[in-house]
Amino acid sequence: FLQGLIPQIHAYLHDTLRLELHPKKIVIKPISSGMDYLGWVHFSHHNTLRKTTKERMFRNMTDTPVSDTFQSYLGLLAHGNTHKLKQELQNIYWLLSEK
Repeated sequence: FLQGLIPQIHAYLHDTLRLELHPKKIVIKPISSGMDYLGWVHFSHHNTLRKTTKERMFRNMTDTPVSDTFQSYLGLLAHGNTHKLKQELQNIYWLLSEK
């Protein structure tokens, strides 16, 4: 059904809004896999941090454990279901700051 709507969406965007859809970037996935947006994967009842965002966060913390960076990441993690990630981040920060 959704595949059949793509030509109508394409026509509306082209004629009304003067926009073009990129032909290789149209993806139809089940809602159960979540929607990837702004570093988060959004589900109907919760949000989780994208894997690459999480890896980059931990890599940056092990390179330079700066208090401002740590606080920034805690603020980022406040927007999703990230209790375990907060604990891991705090453990890394305290271990590196003791050195």
